[in-house]
Amino acid sequence: MTTEAKEEVTVITPEIIAGRMAGLRKVGIIIAVILVIVGIGIGFNSMENAKLLMSEGLETSAVITDLQIDHRLKKGGKIKEVHVVYYKFTDQNGAEHIYDMETGSSFFESLGVGDEITMRYMPDDVDNHQRMSVIEKQLSVFGVFKRAFILFVVVLLFFEVIRVFVGMKMRRVMAAQTL
Repeated sequence: MTTEAKEEVTVITPEIIAGRMAGLRKVGIIIAVILVIVGIGIGFNSMENAKLLMSEGLETSAVITDLQIDHRLKKGGKIKEVHVVYYKFTDQNGAEHIYDMETGSSFFESLGVGDEITMRYMPDDVDNHQRMSVIEKQLSVFGVFKRAFILFVVVLLFFEVIRVFVGMKMRRVMAAQTL
C-alpha cells in the first residue's frame, strides 16, 4: 500500500487579492502615521533648540572662509555632490571658532568668500549654533507639520505603488490558474 502525499494548492481568488490589497494599505497607513509622529517629535526638538538659541543665545556674524564642492561615493557606486561652506565667528570672549556645514546648492551658490551670515550661538556651548534663517524656519509650526505631511504622503505613495505591483502580480497568477 502506497501513501501519496497530496500537495495543497492555493487558488488565488479576487477575494484573496482584495484582502491582501487592503492589508497592504493598512500597513502603509500605520507606518506612515508612525513616521509622522517621529518626524513631528524631531521637528519639535529642533523647534525647542531654536527657541533656546533665540532666548538665551547670542547673535554674531560669521564670515565665509571657503566654499567647496566635495564628491562622495554613495552606495551603488554613484557620486554625490556635497556643497560645503566653511565659516568662522568670534564669541563673546574673543575666541575664534571655525566650522563647516553642508548646505543646499541654492544657498551655496548665493555665497562668496568673505560674505557674512548671521548666526546665534549658546555662550556656554558654542558648538550649539545655527544660522538665523534656519532658526526662523525651525520656529515655524507650519514648517514642522509641513515636513511631517510630506513624509506621510511619500510613505503612502510608496505603499500604494507596492500595492499596485502586488495586485498586478496576483492577477497574473490568477489568470494563469484559469488556463
